[in-house]
Amino acid sequence: MLVFVVRLLQVQAVDAGAYAAKADKYRFQEYTLSAERGEITDRNGIALADSVDAYDITADPKLFTPEESKVPDAPSRRPRSSPRSSARNPPSS
Repeated sequence: MLVFVVRLLQVQAVDAGAYAAKADKYRFQEYTLSAERGEITDRNGIALADSVDAYDITADPKLFTPEESKVPDAPSRRPRSSPRSSARNPPSS
């Protein structure tokens, strides 16, 4: 019984820092999970939705003005009239 008490005292008091460091080292493990998604199927196995690659493209509208784009022959940005708007609002005489 004395051996057990001595060993308990050694583990809990004397070597507590070393065991705590080992425990911290093995407590957390990092690994990367790929975020693969699958398809959604109905009960007959027919695909209702599937994952596809998608890209998000944005543009700054200020870069498309002739002044900002620094392109000598850039067309000016003026509103174009659509055929519908000119049909609804005929020019007044």
